[in-house]
Amino acid sequence: MCGIAGIYRPGGEPVPFRLLKAMTNAIAHRGPDGEGQFVDGPVGLGHRRLAILDLSAAGAQPMASPEGRVVVTYNGEIYNHLDLRRELESLGYHFTEVLVHGYCAWGLDLVPRLNGMFAFALWDGRERSLHLARDRYGIKPLYYWYDGRELVFGSEIRTLLLHPAIRVDVNHDALNEYFTFQNLFQYHTLFKGISLLPAANIMTLAADGRLSRRCFWDFDFTAPDETLSRDEASERTLELFRRAVGRQMMADVPVGSYLSGGMDSGSIVAVASQHVPRLATFTAGFELSAVDGVENPAITGRAGGVAEAHRLRIADHARSDRVASSA
Repeated sequence: MCGIAGIYRPGGEPVPFRLLKAMTNAIAHRGPDGEGQFVDGPVGLGHRRLAILDLSAAGAQPMASPEGRVVVTYNGEIYNHLDLRRELESLGYHFTEVLVHGYCAWGLDLVPRLNGMFAFALWDGRERSLHLARDRYGIKPLYYWYDGRELVFGSEIRTLLLHPAIRVDVNHDALNEYFTFQNLFQYHTLFKGISLLPAANIMTLAADGRLSRRCFWDFDFTAPDETLSRDEASERTLELFRRAVGRQMMADVPVGSYLSGGMDSGSIVAVASQHVPRLATFTAGFELSAVDGVENPAITGRAGGVAEAHRLRIADHARSDRVASSA
């Protein structure tokens, strides 16, 4: 987990380094291994680094192309970076970084080639445009605010709130949605004016101030393979699952796993342990003895029992009413 932040003002007003530095510091917990800032007049990119691959200073960000045209600040991991590196080297690029040289070679067509989890900002100094991109499933977060004059973005909302132009106002539509469904199904947030970049989307702010966004990937169920038997489908699913876990084991630091006790984390750990002997696992628990309502296992029971919790609560109210009447 790393953290990114930045500002772009197409009108040309310079970005204050002190503001960018403060925004970067606000997400220091996401990247304790290093930090960096890049400012070029109206654009500023910040980064906090959690070093997982290439622990040397060569992995520091923001990272620029050799001629300085492209600068990127990135959060995530690209699992097929070695394949992309070989392809770029065959095109004559002397390797520095897949995103930088990949953009030089393919433009934004690079993004659909990426297999991984990511959120990044890429500055094209020649076109004077800023591109924000997020992975297919939206694993890595990326929030933004745009008032028609400047774009402010970051891995967490707290970094955006340091900007003096951003007011802390409640988004009542989002709050109503959250109270209704206990979740947000749109890409707004509880803060008015701050949005979450949708998964599998690329957003571009051009030099003339035009903001555009496009989806580069979506699910496609239009052509299912009807020839597979149940056993063949099961075997294929297991093969893909093993491959997905295996390619995510790349690291230059020790690898561990959060183990919740459920089927999903247990399955992942079972496959991951084939790659890492004595894989370290971690489990977190919560003290709920003082919690009332459906969160208290003493009320709900280990199997859930939300309906039982409501039944007990209604019975308590009924007893209270009877006591009040007799009094």
